[in-house]
Amino acid sequence: MLTDLHCSVVDILANINSINAIYCFCFLTCTIDLVLRSCYVGFSWCDKALFLENSELM
Repeated sequence: MLTDLHCSVVDILANINSINAIYCFCFLTCTIDLVLRSCYVGFSWCDKALFLENSELM
């Protein structure tokens, strides 16, 4: 009984770690992408994304 509980806790922790790893990977790739491009290109891309979000809300 105790080993079953332990295994399920380990499985849950493993799932959380993999989700965190995916978010971390996405964040790092986005950051590297912005650093490698010029700041202007990065900011204009962000502005377009914000503009699209705002226009969808209205």
